[in-house]
Amino acid sequence: DLALALLLFELGIRVDLRWFRSNPWILATSIAEASLTFSGAFAVLLLMGSTPGFAATVAANAIGTSPAVVMKVAAELRADGQVTQRLFVLTALNVLYSVVLSKLIVGGMHGAFRSDWSIAITHPLYLLAGSLLMGVAIAAAFRVIRRFFDLSDEQGVATLFGLLLLSLALLNMFALPTILAPLLAGVIVKSCDRRPHLWPRHFGTAGGVLIILLFVLTGVTLTGKAIISGGVAALAL
Repeated sequence: DLALALLLFELGIRVDLRWFRSNPWILATSIAEASLTFSGAFAVLLLMGSTPGFAATVAANAIGTSPAVVMKVAAELRADGQVTQRLFVLTALNVLYSVVLSKLIVGGMHGAFRSDWSIAITHPLYLLAGSLLMGVAIAAAFRVIRRFFDLSDEQGVATLFGLLLLSLALLNMFALPTILAPLLAGVIVKSCDRRPHLWPRHFGTAGGVLIILLFVLTGVTLTGKAIISGGVAALAL
């Protein structure tokens, strides 16, 4: 969670909302890409015998572009420029779509199971509103930290890590998704302060260790059967 929070916060800081006003085709491209991905994954899984609820949930997750892969590859290749910035924006939007849509689908399935559609509406709204409020709080705290600490040294790094850990603890306490709030916080920071934000080098070193652990732990949870079934669906798609 901490590795993802770092990556998503950095990703959010790289997203400038002014792009959507000057170039609305970026948003249109993103919506078209996400819609085609969802439709294709949903259709393939239905044809392979999955239930509609399962197919919709997996298709919603398939929309999301992995920020861990995108950010690390861009950092290792030292990629920078218009194409890279567009990739970051599309990645951030895909994560947003994936989280929101998956929560709506799960809420809808809970509502159908319990025959109480108020849960299907209020629970996703709670998750989204809570994530937005937490994102605002993280952004405000980050701006205060920048005023009192130099983020280019170890003290600043430790303080930001502490802020994100505290945020993750609060998100877990209130049963909120841990992915959305750091991303929204980064976007809010960029919107409030449009100067270029240089990501401190220390974060890349410390974050790199966390990201390696992230991939290792993800691999540990996989089984041979899951890899085969998921791989067949991916090849079909």
